[in-house]
Amino acid sequence: MATLTFLHVSDLHFGDISPRRGDAVLDSESMAWWEQHPWLDGYLGHSHEALVQLEMLYDELCETEPNLKVVITGDLTTTGGASQFSLARGYFERSLIDPGTQSPLGLELGSEGLALAIPGNHDQWPGKRATSLQPACMFGPNQGECYATYGPLPWIHAPMRIPNPGGRDGQVLMMAIDTDADVGPRSVERLTARGSFVSQCVELGELLKTDWPVKPRLQVRVLLMHHSYAVKDFALGIRRQSRQALDELITEAGIDIILTGHFHQKDYWFPHIIRNRTLYEARCGTTTQRMEFPSDWIHARQQQARGQRVLAPNAALVHRASVSHDRVVWRTETLLRTKSSGPFERSGAEHTATFP
Repeated sequence: MATLTFLHVSDLHFGDISPRRGDAVLDSESMAWWEQHPWLDGYLGHSHEALVQLEMLYDELCETEPNLKVVITGDLTTTGGASQFSLARGYFERSLIDPGTQSPLGLELGSEGLALAIPGNHDQWPGKRATSLQPACMFGPNQGECYATYGPLPWIHAPMRIPNPGGRDGQVLMMAIDTDADVGPRSVERLTARGSFVSQCVELGELLKTDWPVKPRLQVRVLLMHHSYAVKDFALGIRRQSRQALDELITEAGIDIILTGHFHQKDYWFPHIIRNRTLYEARCGTTTQRMEFPSDWIHARQQQARGQRVLAPNAALVHRASVSHDRVVWRTETLLRTKSSGPFERSGAEHTATFP
């Protein structure tokens, strides 16, 4: 069956790279800061092995999925630093030199590498790591690299064709918002990683009314957003006003699916009933963040061994859109790395939704 396929990654958390191993640099200030703010575990940064395994997964999918695109739902970086954005762009658009093997490492997607990418809350940080004098390193305006990397939001991508050799083709109309757009640089929302984005919902709604007022029968509308609709807690959640604005946008625009990230723990698929219609959420966990604490973080490693500190497995989602019997079929498959030295493997979890 012909498909339009998306490799969905999120929360990669590129850090300042170690020249010796390629992992993100961590130090004693990092450990002390993270132990006080464990809900912001993206501060732990990427692992080199996860980057290697993600490249292998992408190459494997390219062999079987001719219409493959990469979607990134935020948090390319650890603290929004310019060097971290440069590293992420190098990995997706070109290739890096692997510090361990001195060979190229990256997906080499060219100018399309970040075409379907949105910012996350860590990308809005000011680029500073914790120090003995500055523990709250997330406060302050971003360095400008965030907007330079992602471009203006919200955006609507031109419809992407779902091939159907036996009949009428389908479409995916993909759009995106910045769920930190209304978060102040020194606000409670920044500290607790809450989403605030009423302005983005209003602006996107107006764009849709102007540019895409009519939804064709075989068109699936997909919204990229960093924060997860499913998270109702105060920390990591969404402000009430933003949730209300999002509900209105979803209803009026006929959005069928949201692709999210932000929340690193298990559970990757959620149906939501919003004003008598079903919205499906596919939430990708962290794709390349380290899964183990450094060997010299003795206390944290002991807590992890006792289950008191939990780091999520690396995750990636593969979405396949096809047309069958005059309906669009959307299938989402979950792939996980359960060992820090292992590959991405199919978890056996696959979810299906049909439209209309």
